[in-house]
Amino acid sequence: MAELASQESKWVPQTPEGQEVSTASFQLYIALQEVYAYVSQLENHDGLAESKLKDFHSWFVPFVHVWLSVAEIKAMDMVGKAVDLDRAVRAANNLEYGTMAVDVESIIKQLCQHYQRLDWPDEEERFSYMSRTYEHCLTVLAAFEKYVEDKLRDKGYYDTVGQFDISVELTITLNGLDHSTKILEGIPVDLGWQELAERVRSTKGNAVDDIERNMLDLYRESREKTRRRIIDQIGVRMSPDIQRKTEIFLKKLTDGCPVDESLDPLMVYLAENLKMLMKELISSTFMEIMQEIYRCAMSVFHQVVQRSNEGRVKAPNSSFYKSIQTALEVLVDFFESGDEGLNRDQLNIPEYLNAASYLELYCADGAGLARHYYIDILQIQKTASKSFGSVSVALAFEERSETLHVEVLHAMDLPIMDLNGSSDPFFTLEVRPVQPSSKPVQKKTTVKDKTTTPLYDEKFFFPLTKKDQSLAGTVLMLTCYDWDRFTRNDIIGESFVAVSDIPIIASPDLFKTQYSKVSVPLLRPGTATGTAYRIMEGRTSFDADAAAFIADRTKLFDLMKADQKLGTSD
Repeated sequence: MAELASQESKWVPQTPEGQEVSTASFQLYIALQEVYAYVSQLENHDGLAESKLKDFHSWFVPFVHVWLSVAEIKAMDMVGKAVDLDRAVRAANNLEYGTMAVDVESIIKQLCQHYQRLDWPDEEERFSYMSRTYEHCLTVLAAFEKYVEDKLRDKGYYDTVGQFDISVELTITLNGLDHSTKILEGIPVDLGWQELAERVRSTKGNAVDDIERNMLDLYRESREKTRRRIIDQIGVRMSPDIQRKTEIFLKKLTDGCPVDESLDPLMVYLAENLKMLMKELISSTFMEIMQEIYRCAMSVFHQVVQRSNEGRVKAPNSSFYKSIQTALEVLVDFFESGDEGLNRDQLNIPEYLNAASYLELYCADGAGLARHYYIDILQIQKTASKSFGSVSVALAFEERSETLHVEVLHAMDLPIMDLNGSSDPFFTLEVRPVQPSSKPVQKKTTVKDKTTTPLYDEKFFFPLTKKDQSLAGTVLMLTCYDWDRFTRNDIIGESFVAVSDIPIIASPDLFKTQYSKVSVPLLRPGTATGTAYRIMEGRTSFDADAAAFIADRTKLFDLMKADQKLGTSD
């Protein structure tokens, strides 16, 4: 307060018309307050003077709100001067603050002292004046926070040109905002809020708490928006630099450099900025900003890798993506390291999970990609209509013999495929995906003539390892065809059942009582979509399993295109 205090004797505040009258009336009120106190303490007096002055405060009721408003205006002007006179000082906790933060704390204390000098006798009226002063204190505090953000803006913080590095000005601003939390906690104490609120609660009820809550909610919302703008801007400013250094990483990795060497420019940039933050900020603010930088790094890393893939003519093999996956985990470990790092809940944010999931796809082998493809199909199937009919099956997995037991029960509401107004449906059954470089084991039901509601009750058995049975994306694929004597069979639709969800039985005899019965809609095979499918398309030249999968699905899609219209078979 030294610089500010030296200016006070010269300062002429800009206040509303009538300020001189307001100041004079306040000085008169204080003088009468002192006279009344003096007269009341005299031992030998007739009480006449005391009775004449007893209600002197009521003479000044029209002036009280003016006094409080003038005090607020003076305080606001003093805040502006505190910001102008601001300089950095290192506090006892070894963090740098601006002197304006300490000055504003003193200004707000003066507002509270101004209210306390009123010493208004009527408690309900006093509570009204105290509430007004509380509101003024919050207004001054919010103005201080706006001033410091404007000062940061004037220094180019919200510009977007050139490399961004954490600056001393930024850390001082954030420390100042954190100091406002301490100031906020002191306001009700300096006003004596709790004691008076308790005394007037009997007449005002819950309105007492509502008044404080509404004021604080409004202030905290404003304060949080200011903090979020400043903290979010760190991510905005750092994103271009993180992007450039991630692009350098990918180029070096493509050129054959090791992961650590390729990632070094990005790691150095992050380390230098986080080191500055950790040194100059209180722990809670540092953690909040580190979380934002981590979110930004994960998002940008994912976007850069994704864009680079979209521009590739030929897809790299999975080992290239495993190197990128390693780099992603190095980044995660960097933000997690030590007691000052983020915890697992803070690390497992959507931006990281999306990046990890994306790379998991690119690192997967042919069977793994096929499982991802079927997982996508299962999700689509959950919300699909039964406009092409449905099929009901019973399933169980016998663990000892590693056998999948399947009983095809019946189908319902199949479309009419033949000119005679009916269909001749049958189903093929396969467990997908198959083991690498293996052919699927396909089994068929009998053909049911002239019906759209066939009843089968036919059992089938498939060899299946416990490991494959437990993996998400391992499915029983049922394809329904309309049998034709002289032409190829027409496709009606296909259904998928996740075998990881079915019961496990100890012996074949238990199938009758422990099976799982499911009814699933038939889907019409359409245009291939999904990341897993696109990845396999890019691998067909060097991955035999991917090539076989794409060839199989393409054949089915082509057959479906040839049968755009139903009911054309004989």
